[in-house]
Amino acid sequence: MLTATALPTAASPERRCSALAFQLPAADISTPHQLRPPTSQRALAAYSVLPSPITYGTYEALSGTINLNEGGTRHAVTEIHSHLGYSPDDSWLNDIAVFKVSPEFPIDGVNVAPIQLPEPAEEVPDGVNVTVIGWGDLWYGGPQPDNLRKVDLGVVNQEECQAVWGEDGYAIYPTQMCAARFEEKNYDSCYGDSGGPLLYEGKIVGIASWGYECATPPYPSVATRVSMYINWIIENTNGTLVPH
Repeated sequence: MLTATALPTAASPERRCSALAFQLPAADISTPHQLRPPTSQRALAAYSVLPSPITYGTYEALSGTINLNEGGTRHAVTEIHSHLGYSPDDSWLNDIAVFKVSPEFPIDGVNVAPIQLPEPAEEVPDGVNVTVIGWGDLWYGGPQPDNLRKVDLGVVNQEECQAVWGEDGYAIYPTQMCAARFEEKNYDSCYGDSGGPLLYEGKIVGIASWGYECATPPYPSVATRVSMYINWIIENTNGTLVPH
């Protein structure tokens, strides 16, 4: 999370490195990215997903702590299911995946708890604040914190976001959403925050995806719109959503 004041010349956006994973609600099943109270093996996108310090080329998830180096429990990522339509050459379209961990997450409702999904195709109103959390850079090119950070960003109108990014040849799709906060100091997600949640009214409505540098006007950050992938999530976890 950061502030930034640098102005761009020509935007060259980048995906900001996946860092987080959020537990999803589900029926009492055992499949990727779905909850099975009181424990679960499944997650969507705020656990930190880190390269394993023990085995090269593998990943692990961290849960139950806000500090990267203290507390919590670590879980090996045993399966990753990426969207088959993921296209980094086309505005990072379908930037979503689910994964399975071992051992199961210790769901206790206090330190580790499920997050609610939106309804299919549910819209988030323009202008409302969404909360982004992560361990990403504090500013563009800056350090990464040990403690989890959060920032509130405003949802940007889809057509306005398309107008900005369209100037540089990037499409904004209905399966994506945009957020920004340009003030005297500018706020945004940054490198290391991608894969983390955009939260609104107790639901995970977005997954941080890509942007230009960090907090650089006039470019909003772009996120995957979770409500457009509810059926995909269910299909890829063999699960059903718990009643709201």
